[in-house]
Amino acid sequence: MDDFKKSPHNYPLGAGGYCALAVSGNDPACDYEVCTGPACLDSADTHAIYDGKLYFFLGSGARKLFEQDLHENLKNVDNVISELEDRNELTCLNTEVFRCK
Repeated sequence: MDDFKKSPHNYPLGAGGYCALAVSGNDPACDYEVCTGPACLDSADTHAIYDGKLYFFLGSGARKLFEQDLHENLKNVDNVISELEDRNELTCLNTEVFRCK
């Protein structure tokens, strides 16, 4: 994360800035029902850099689940975000439930 802090502009957002686990479609707790706030960088467990992109997570549990099949989840994230961008629409993903204090 030191490289990110020095040059954040070099790291585009992965998963559209949403929880990468939710976007991957593999979050067992995500019901896509509520939208109330953004994610933030509040601990080392809530973000990571993969393939040069910054990804957010709701916490260490989400990050660990995502990393269990990292390659497949990154592929799913790219597919979902590409589809949303093509349709020019956003969806409600569970990162929006998280509130930064």
